[in-house]
Amino acid sequence: MPSISLPITYAEPVYRPPSEAQSLLIQVTIGCSHNACTFCAMYRNKQYRVRPLREIGKDLEKAAHFYAQYGQAPRKIFLCDGDALAAPTELLLDVLRQLRTSFPSSVRVGIYASVRNILEKSAEDLAALAAQGLRIAYVGVESGADAVLALINKRVTAEETIQASYKLRHAGWKMSQIYMLGVGGKKLSSAHCRESSRVISETAPNFLSFLTTTVVPSTPYAARTKDGSIELLSVRELLQEMGNIIQNITPKEGQIIFRANHVSNLFPLEGNLPRDRTRLVDTINEWIRVCPADQYPEHDPRYL
Repeated sequence: MPSISLPITYAEPVYRPPSEAQSLLIQVTIGCSHNACTFCAMYRNKQYRVRPLREIGKDLEKAAHFYAQYGQAPRKIFLCDGDALAAPTELLLDVLRQLRTSFPSSVRVGIYASVRNILEKSAEDLAALAAQGLRIAYVGVESGADAVLALINKRVTAEETIQASYKLRHAGWKMSQIYMLGVGGKKLSSAHCRESSRVISETAPNFLSFLTTTVVPSTPYAARTKDGSIELLSVRELLQEMGNIIQNITPKEGQIIFRANHVSNLFPLEGNLPRDRTRLVDTINEWIRVCPADQYPEHDPRYL
């Protein structure tokens, strides 16, 4: 398809997972219903709201007309913003029905979701959404350690993450979990690694990705790094966290497709767990061997 912009006006900025790079993006909500994680400034300039169905429908009509001009359809569709699963179930079902009418050949519909969103939906709601084609949720778990989750103000616990994962799986969904390297600082690094490995092993998500914690200016997290209450990890320590988490992941079932290809990561890495665990850990250990002990990421406050 020619490199032409879709005739849709988005409420910027718009974010999506790396694996949704070629997806049609549809904003169901604007902003994030939680919008209080201490490290995040992605949606600070937006007032959270659910878009009316008529607005969403107009975007779908424009997108359908655009693709029809070229005799094509999007393979994947992704529903934005930060946690669009917070929208009412009936609205999401209406959107999905319109998507199936406009793009019957599209392979998959995905969505950002939070643990709280998932727990607030009934099992029947989640199953109904899956039946209409919404079958993968990207969840920013960040950490499996309750102390870290409290530090970054996620307002959920590790046990709730496990409950939400089971709930999604039983409703017929796939789940992609996202964890943040270094988010607990040096003080909570051991707990972060140990408990994250435990939660990943217990929930056995279909997909797992790591990103490296980036200190965003003017966030509460940045303030705590500057006053010393959160001590950031060096590059070597971040790699050690990655290796420690991977080393101790033992999924209860199946294989986990693992990726560390986010732009924040210093080194790209991918494989399946537990099949490729030895190769992944050996690669990380080689990176650690050649990495200077005093090297810090460029997003360290000392470089801002």
